[in-house]
Amino acid sequence: PTAYLSARVDISFSWVFSGIDKILPFIADRPDCIAFKKVDVKPIANQTNMKEHFYKAMPGQRKDVFETFENIMMTNFEEYRETFIEFVNNHYMFCCNSFIMPKDLFFEYSEFLFSVLDQVDKAVDSSKFNRKEIRFLGFIGEYLLSIFLFQKLKNPNFKLKELDGTFISKDYIKYEKRMKKYKLLAKITIGK
Repeated sequence: PTAYLSARVDISFSWVFSGIDKILPFIADRPDCIAFKKVDVKPIANQTNMKEHFYKAMPGQRKDVFETFENIMMTNFEEYRETFIEFVNNHYMFCCNSFIMPKDLFFEYSEFLFSVLDQVDKAVDSSKFNRKEIRFLGFIGEYLLSIFLFQKLKNPNFKLKELDGTFISKDYIKYEKRMKKYKLLAKITIGK
C-alpha cells in the first residue's frame, strides 16, 4: 500500500532516536524535553474537555473506563491531582506519546506512566471488550504524557521545545474528508 504525506502538519507517530543525552545539550535553546506541539482537540467531535474527548473522539472508548482512570488519578496520585484536574477541564494535549528526553526524565515518566496504567488495568475488567475498546490503556497512556509534561511545565526552569509533527496515512483521502468534516462542524458549532 502507498503511504501519503499530508500537507497539513498536525500529529505524527513515534520517533526513535539514540544518544539523546549527548544531543540535547547542543540544541540551541537547551530544552529538557522535545515533544510535538500541543493539539487543540476541541474541533474534533466538538468536545469541551478531555473527558469528552476520550469517549467521543477516541474509537470505541467508554465513559466508565475514563471514570476509573479519573478515580485512580485523584486517589492514588495526589502530586498530580491539580494538574490532572486542569488537564481534564482543558482541551489541549501532546499527541502520539512522542518525545525526546534525557534518560533520567524518561525513567521518571516511565515510572509514572506504568504505575497509573497498571492500576487502571487491574481496576477495569476488559475481558469482554471488543478490539476497539481494548485499546483503552494506549489512549490513557497518551493522556499521561500530557499530564506529565503539564506538571513539569509548572516548574519555570523546565524547558520544553514543541515541534511540528506530521500525520502519515495509507488512506489520505479518508483523512482529508475527516478533517473537512471536523472543520465544518467546528465552524457550525463554535464559529471558528
